[in-house]
Amino acid sequence: MKSYQYKTKIQRKFTKLLLRAWNNTLRRYERIWGTDDLAYVYGEQANIGILAIAAEKAGGLPFLEFSTEKGKGKGHHQGRADLQIITHSGDCWDIEAKRVQRKCDAPDLEECIKAALNDAVRDVKNISHRSDKAMGIVFVIPYGVTMSGNEWADFEMMMMDLTVLKADFSATHLCKTDIWANTPHVDCPGIGIVGRYVFK
Repeated sequence: MKSYQYKTKIQRKFTKLLLRAWNNTLRRYERIWGTDDLAYVYGEQANIGILAIAAEKAGGLPFLEFSTEKGKGKGHHQGRADLQIITHSGDCWDIEAKRVQRKCDAPDLEECIKAALNDAVRDVKNISHRSDKAMGIVFVIPYGVTMSGNEWADFEMMMMDLTVLKADFSATHLCKTDIWANTPHVDCPGIGIVGRYVFK
């Protein structure tokens, strides 16, 4: 993993294990497929799929895009949950995700991330029969990054400022230089993930 930051030691072990597996899963995709495409430049569901693969690699059992009840009272309805992971220790995590793809130097990037994280947290809280442990996450895909510039370093620094992002953890993944130089997404060489825990 290029970098990892957490605000508290609560749940750090599970999150770090999952995010290391996420980073390694992206590395595998890049080694096999990177000069043709990069897996993380696609939509929210594609990134949830990558995280589900990582969950399995980390010893968990992922369950994707399943039907569930959402809301309360008049707002109660059938909906879909993004991801549930049962860990090797038997804990169950519900995860709702959003995706932000913006120019790395967009002046409103931080605000877009915070708004998306608030939406993801609201969505996970809206699951009627939510597990005791849950998290809202945002996949952040910056573009406009150059190999010779400081764009990635600036992006990474922003992603590590959990106080500003109002997050509990974050991580970034940067494509290896030899693959980055030959990918069709040359200005989009990495991805960040930021999240906030939700406990009952």
